[in-house]
Amino acid sequence: MLFGLIGKSLKHSYSKEIFSSVFKNHNYQLFEINEIGEVNKILLENKDLCGLNVTFPYKTEIIKYLSRIDKIAKKINAVNVIKIIRDNNEIILDGYNTDYIGFEKAYHFILKQNHKNVIILGTGSTAKTVSWVLKKYNLKHIFVSRTVKNVNTITYNDLSTIDNVTLIINATPVGTFNYTTNNFFVPQSVFNNSPFLIDLVYNPEITELMKYALSMNCPVFNGMSMLIEQAKESWKIWGLI
Repeated sequence: MLFGLIGKSLKHSYSKEIFSSVFKNHNYQLFEINEIGEVNKILLENKDLCGLNVTFPYKTEIIKYLSRIDKIAKKINAVNVIKIIRDNNEIILDGYNTDYIGFEKAYHFILKQNHKNVIILGTGSTAKTVSWVLKKYNLKHIFVSRTVKNVNTITYNDLSTIDNVTLIINATPVGTFNYTTNNFFVPQSVFNNSPFLIDLVYNPEITELMKYALSMNCPVFNGMSMLIEQAKESWKIWGLI
């Protein structure tokens, strides 16, 4: 059987290596697409395709192409796993979110601690997934955006006004290998209390943001644990384990 990953740029991805290290009798392919509509071509050209992972920037855009969507994925408004069912000439696409399970399993020991101020860098689908988990742990948090500012979101320019930060989560792709967008600026004051930093980027293993946090004596974690945990949940949905 064939499985795969769709995304805009996948040169950084370890998904194929992780899958192939476990499943020797199945194949996993990376499908780079420039716009979400290209998923139809992938489905038609790969008759043995049984499941897809979805990554940046299509986790929300993919929803309109799905036949059905899991209730939690619908609430989060983000899908990172698709189960493909072929019934004669009909292709049924079921959408799920395993990112929230992966995030919780990977970092539950941090989430269970008593946090005063939690900030999420980013406002996209991954940030919404992280927020879903934080609410489960009753952790109040605020989003940080380059441009948007409202009751739940501040800009990077406002970060210096937040005191006693105990947990920072980077839910943006900034820092990823070969990602060319402009960096954001996180002021030194945010790290004064030696908060935990969870940077959900996993390639490189240590990002520039993590290096800076380490220089401020902060405990840091990258996104590899979440990647592996959400992958395991994907395999369950596909019936592989």
